[in-house]
Amino acid sequence: MSISIRQLAAEHFVVGFKETSFTLSLQKWIQENRWGGYILFSENYESPQQLYQLCQGIKKEYPAPPFLSVDQEGGPVLRFREKFTKLPSARDIGKAYGRSKNVSCAYQCGTIAAKELATVGINWDLAPVLDASNNPENTVIGGRAFSDKPYVVSVLGLAFIAGLQDNGVMACGKHFPGHGCTTEDSHHVLPRVEYSSQRLATMEMEPFLRAIENGIFSLMTAHVLYPNLDSEKPASLSKKIQTQLIRKQKRFEGILVTDDLAMKAITLHQSIPEATLDAILAGTDMVLLRGDSDAQASALAAVTQEAERSPAFRSKLENSSHRLQRIQKEYLSRRNEYEGNLSLIGCPDHQNYIVELLEGYET
Repeated sequence: MSISIRQLAAEHFVVGFKETSFTLSLQKWIQENRWGGYILFSENYESPQQLYQLCQGIKKEYPAPPFLSVDQEGGPVLRFREKFTKLPSARDIGKAYGRSKNVSCAYQCGTIAAKELATVGINWDLAPVLDASNNPENTVIGGRAFSDKPYVVSVLGLAFIAGLQDNGVMACGKHFPGHGCTTEDSHHVLPRVEYSSQRLATMEMEPFLRAIENGIFSLMTAHVLYPNLDSEKPASLSKKIQTQLIRKQKRFEGILVTDDLAMKAITLHQSIPEATLDAILAGTDMVLLRGDSDAQASALAAVTQEAERSPAFRSKLENSSHRLQRIQKEYLSRRNEYEGNLSLIGCPDHQNYIVELLEGYET
């Protein structure tokens, strides 16, 4: 069955909203727009039962499950806290690995995250951070990274990814090609990294390339400018980085998603609709836009109008849509065995594992 151009355009957005329950206004908004995915934050969370009902309400509006995502990394970046197991930060997982040289700590943390997210209906964790935190002045990544050493980030990242994906939740490696070496925070400005392409390939990119080789479902691109890869566009808007490097050279066949386009690294330089078009032209499959409904509506209108005007742009959307639908069919359409089993959230086995993992040092 054919779909409208507007619906085709909407498939390429992951959007946020403010409700905690599946209200009539939320239902109407979903029915009017048919977004491809949703991102949930702490503002959407009150309890596991409430969150489960919210996700079920959204899913019932779709013939195939939409992408339901959250940033549940561990440490300071946990959108769902009360009742959920408080996962350690990536840095603390790295410390545990340093003592044991056993990657099972990362695998088990990924497994716990997946099981608890799957119970409420979340199918996509925007984690782990695959940046190597190799700049002491970096405040945005810091403890969100497993290590300052690409090899350690690689082995622990792969284990965390496997823990998620073995248990039915898609992983997302971020922030390609590497945000750990920046000084500035892309929430506030557009950072710039002057490293050579060779340095980037052998250091910053190494964990991401290993993740690609091992079947990660998605990657998030950084709002960071790398002049030796693209002198004009940040990675999130760069065709040289997304299409030429990630797709053609590295043969990545999963989902490419931007960091939030409402961040100032983008909005200080161009409008959200302009950035949305640039991202899709660069090779992005899904644009992340937490922003308000007006920003989401204007971005969707821009994509719809460009698809109506340009057959080439519409073809790009269609090719990307095939990729999204393939992953939905092969992965998201299978009901997760943990879904609805809310007793898993914060259960003693999960809590005790984390206590034992962190025993012996300050977090």
